[in-house]
Amino acid sequence: GVNFSRRFVVKELSIYFLENNTHRHYFFKQPLDFQPTPRDLQTQAYVVNHLGGLAMDECVAGSLDYYQHVLILASLQQYRIYVMGEIAENSVRRALPYGDIWDLQKIIEIKYPTTLPYVRCGVNHNPRYCSLAKVYYLRDYLLEYGT
Repeated sequence: GVNFSRRFVVKELSIYFLENNTHRHYFFKQPLDFQPTPRDLQTQAYVVNHLGGLAMDECVAGSLDYYQHVLILASLQQYRIYVMGEIAENSVRRALPYGDIWDLQKIIEIKYPTTLPYVRCGVNHNPRYCSLAKVYYLRDYLLEYGT
């Protein structure tokens, strides 16, 4: 996602289930109620042109309506959820205010490397900004070092 001036916009969501070694990966359309400011448009252009991130309209075909991410997260209420970073924690906590959510950066010393291996997520973009590539990195880290 992208942190804009007035809100964080989720573009993709990846979930990995350690107990059965499966994952889910979703793309979301731009929220209909999002009215970007000129500064937001500059931020988006920088993300796309310099970081290799996703454009707001890049995931329209086959993408879910924006607020479906809340329903997807709500379906995970019974799980312990590990996230990486304060923005991710806050986003998940908004959908699951009573969820068992753990920010890995607060409990272990972990950072994403500057480069991540390419994964087939369905859209051609920089793996450093791909939620599926990040999920695989976290999976490998947790499997190696434990939780």
